[in-house]
Amino acid sequence: MHSRARLVATFSDRKEALLEELELVHHALAEAKQSEENKAWLEKMKKWHDQLQALVDDMPKNA
Repeated sequence: MHSRARLVATFSDRKEALLEELELVHHALAEAKQSEENKAWLEKMKKWHDQLQALVDDMPKNA
C-alpha cells in the first residue's frame, strides 16, 4: 500500500504541474498578438495546449 500511496501522490503532483503549465499556455494564447508573423508560433502553442489538455483529461480522476 505504501507504494500505491506514493504513486497516487506522484500522479497528483504531476497533474498539478500539468494544470499549471496548461494555465500558462492558455494565458500566452489569450495574450498573443494575432498576426501573420506569429501564425506558426500560435499553431504550435495551440497544439501544445491540446496535448496538455489531453494528458490532464486522461489522468485518473482521483490522482
